[in-house]
Amino acid sequence: MVTFVEAIRLGFAKYADFSGRATRAEYWWWQLFTFLGAIGSIILGSIISEEMGIILYCLFCLAIIVPALSILFRRLHDAGRSGWWFLITLVPYAGSIVILVFTLQESKEDNEWGASPCGNGSVASAIGEESETPSQESAEPQVSAKELCSKGI
Repeated sequence: MVTFVEAIRLGFAKYADFSGRATRAEYWWWQLFTFLGAIGSIILGSIISEEMGIILYCLFCLAIIVPALSILFRRLHDAGRSGWWFLITLVPYAGSIVILVFTLQESKEDNEWGASPCGNGSVASAIGEESETPSQESAEPQVSAKELCSKGI
C-alpha cells in the first residue's frame, strides 16, 4: 500500500512519466496533497496579503500541473483506459463525473500499459519489498496484493 508521503514522492519522481500505471491509493493520496497544498498556499499567502495568497496559489498550481496530469494518465491506464480520456473534462459537469468514475475503478489485469500493480504476489512484492525465501516459514498468513486491491488499499 502506498502511503501519503510515498505518493507525493512518486508524484514528483515520475512527474513527466505519462506511461505505466498508478494505483488508486497513489492517485487519491496525490489528490489530497494537491488539495491541502492549494488551501495551505492560499492561507499562508493571505496572512501576508491578499495578492500574495493569489500569487502563492498560482505558483503551487504551476508546480504541480505536469505531475498531476501524469498521475491522472497513469491512473486511467491502470483502469484500462487511454490517458487521453482526460480531455473529457472539457465537457462541463459530465466530463468530471466520468473521470471520477474511471479513477474509482479497480485495477485491471495486465494490459498494454504494464503489469497490474495488484498482481498475484504477496503483500511484500506489492509494496516493493523482498519476499521471504521458501525456506523461511512465516507464522502469519500471506495476504495477496490482489486481495488488498479489491479492498481498495
